[in-house]
Amino acid sequence: MVSAAAATAPSRSLPRLPVFEAIARHDPESTVVVHSLSGRRFKYGELLGDVCKTRDRLHEAAGKEDIGGERIAFLVENSYDYVGRRLLQTVIYEKCLCSHHE
Repeated sequence: MVSAAAATAPSRSLPRLPVFEAIARHDPESTVVVHSLSGRRFKYGELLGDVCKTRDRLHEAAGKEDIGGERIAFLVENSYDYVGRRLLQTVIYEKCLCSHHE
């Protein structure tokens, strides 16, 4: 499993996938996304922890740990939040695939 930043204290780590491993190998202080309208910069070191936090909030809102097969929609602007939600979809999809093969 790929561990998110310790400072964010997610309840679980992310699936061991090349995309998450590549993100984890980046310099945590380097910029991953620049919001074009505001100029805000987001760092690689924030990304995986934010994905974990969003995943945990989603599970809490659903009231259950396994959301496989559930329909989920995200409405986000084209920004850092979009990048995070796309990665979260990877986490959810991977969990669904694994749970169907266990």
